[in-house]
Amino acid sequence: MYSILIISLFIMLFLSCYNGKLNTLFFVVISTFVFFIISLRGINVDRDSSTYFSVFNQIKEVGFEQLIAASSSIGQEIGFVFFMKTASFIGLDFYEFRFVFNLVCLFSIFFIIFEYVPSRFRIIVYLTYVTMFVLFRDFTQIRYTLACLLSLISIIKFLELKYKKSLVLFFVSVLFHNSSLIILPILVVLKFIGIDRLFQLNWVVTILGGVYLFQLVDPINILSSLHFLPHQITRYIGSAYLNGGNTIGLNFYISVFLVLLLAVNYKNYYGIDYKILYVGLLFSAFTSILFYGMPILMRMQLLCFTSIIFTPLVVYRYFIKDTLFNNYFFQISFSIIFCLYFYKILNSGIVNHYYIYN
Repeated sequence: MYSILIISLFIMLFLSCYNGKLNTLFFVVISTFVFFIISLRGINVDRDSSTYFSVFNQIKEVGFEQLIAASSSIGQEIGFVFFMKTASFIGLDFYEFRFVFNLVCLFSIFFIIFEYVPSRFRIIVYLTYVTMFVLFRDFTQIRYTLACLLSLISIIKFLELKYKKSLVLFFVSVLFHNSSLIILPILVVLKFIGIDRLFQLNWVVTILGGVYLFQLVDPINILSSLHFLPHQITRYIGSAYLNGGNTIGLNFYISVFLVLLLAVNYKNYYGIDYKILYVGLLFSAFTSILFYGMPILMRMQLLCFTSIIFTPLVVYRYFIKDTLFNNYFFQISFSIIFCLYFYKILNSGIVNHYYIYN
């Protein structure tokens, strides 16, 4: 069964490589299929849906005026708690609530892809997104995904000089996951430094060097003393979640490599796809250094790293000559990598134990 799914995916990718309409059609089919997989599985399939099921039923008994206290007590952001309460108030059960929430996530990625990705690259960009966030993940990661997508759109709107929409999206994303707080310094830097100057190598060195020096003075204690961080973060102070292992990993090295490559190659007429990839990866490296050894805050690094979904498009559009052969070779190469990855995940013991619902 797994092999049939992988073969079908590869065939769709091959047929649609240079046909934008067909690529868009298959993108909708694939994304809808994945949506129903994650929305209709049982609560015992992954590792935390049963916990969310319990919290949902607990929130049903709480009044709207008590939601802030309930949010602090259960350690989930007020926006998400309000979403759950509203769903229960209008008569939805947990499964229907989860279906609606996943639908909001789907519409968010649809907006990004339909608005900013050329038609013949939509499947490749979507599959990059799926490998990061969706495929056979716990509900916590899916909840986090919405904050990542809203944050990404917030930065895009800021780059488009649509400041009010950007700030509203930033505020909403924080209500769903506190890791979105990292977007605020990104918006400040974009406002006062500007996107064109940000591509200059001296600014890259200044930002990363400055954050390294700041990291040496224990930033979490400084931020905590300002009483700015939400309870969902401060409750971990003194625990292994805020003081843990080495968090400089593969994402950091990928971010730095691509940031340097994109900075050297930059032209001020390049599109929003190029700019959002650069900004996201620059601040992915930024947070990796700033919150070194603080696992719970490294979610901010992954949130910034969300812009990596634009990599296939940017690499082809700005670094490869657009010919029929190059297009097929590039997209089929990515397709093979994705298919091998999915095949490995689908046949792993971990997936069979946790995620495949019978």
